Amino acid sequence: LSEVAGYLDGAGMSQPFGKVYVTTAMIPQAPLVLMLFVLAQLNGRLAYNASTDTLEAVKKDGTIDGFPFIAGVLTVLQQFHFELMDRFLALLGQHARALLNELGQRDRSEGAGLPGDLLNLLYFLRQFASLAHLPPHAVEAHLPPHLFSSLRPESESRVRR
Repeated sequence: LSEVAGYLDGAGMSQPFGKVYVTTAMIPQAPLVLMLFVLAQLNGRLAYNASTDTLEAVKKDGTIDGFPFIAGVLTVLQQFHFELMDRFLALLGQHARALLNELGQRDRSEGAGLPGDLLNLLYFLRQFASLAHLPPHAVEAHLPPHLFSSLRPESESRVRR
């Protein structure tokens, strides 16, 4: 079986993001640390680009790109117990709800649309769920249901900085 797995990997007929490369003990604070790391990257280093429909580096000489970043976060989470991914998604959902609450308390005269950091987070979650092959309810369980329905490539024009 191990020989066949090597051939399947070489032919590209496997699920590399679903592989567990190293088994680890459950680290309860891992989702929190990873969530803080993701938010640090999303708030200043990555931004959603509507023309490519992905997260890209804010600085053109930046050494970070959205897809490899999301794939790396997913790979790290796959090495832990599956509960930690749900905790990670719950923490990101809690942060998104806090941003929405802050938006609701602001003066409505500032303009319409979602703030850029919330849009970046939503696009990260959308691409993360797609790459991880998560069912829609896995992410939507932690967010208000109307948020993902508002994501369209043209929403970049509604970003407030």
